[in-house]
Amino acid sequence: MCFSTEASFTAAIILGATGGATLRSCSSRTQILFAVIPFLFAIQQLAEGLLWLYLHEDIGTSRLFIQSQQISLYLSFLILPIWFPLALATIEKVKWRRSLMYLDLACGLVLSVINLFYALNQDISVQIVNHQLQYSGQAPSQAWIYLFIVLFPCFLSSLKNMWICGILVTLSYLVADYFYSHTFVSVWCFFAAAVSIVVYKILKDNSLSTKNTLSIKC
Repeated sequence: MCFSTEASFTAAIILGATGGATLRSCSSRTQILFAVIPFLFAIQQLAEGLLWLYLHEDIGTSRLFIQSQQISLYLSFLILPIWFPLALATIEKVKWRRSLMYLDLACGLVLSVINLFYALNQDISVQIVNHQLQYSGQAPSQAWIYLFIVLFPCFLSSLKNMWICGILVTLSYLVADYFYSHTFVSVWCFFAAAVSIVVYKILKDNSLSTKNTLSIKC
């Protein structure tokens, strides 16, 4: 994360545990992609922890450093723009909402392909700036496009309390962009990772709602 090695590794452990609990709370296979989200952020935070070890404490190898950098950025800019709309589209039961989510997924695929093109054709560096990790590279401006792709399914979803996740992600994005503009990528990923813990509550709430509905019908 942006502040220390310990913060990244602690976040990775908490998110990993949350991911395990979330998977256990799944009531159907369609929920698995959504439940895995905390795990994705746990991997990303683990990668940033390894970056901190290499840059700040000179622990590790240059190969591990490069791999950790790639994992962190690939998860942030290649996987998440696809995973988020796909996970919510898979779990969505309302047909018209699901169709719009798949349209959003198509946009995420295009953005990921563009990001992959730029990633393969340049060297991306990472360094510590003001006690935060700063990634440097050239890519087309995508701040609001990326945010829309990730957030649109949150507010469109019929899942109970899914809008809470959307609000929290929006706030974390705005705070990271305003206060940490030069190290935005690392800071926002940490905030988003923290927000992903809400995934557990959302699945539990919807599981309870389903059980209550079945009880009433019975």
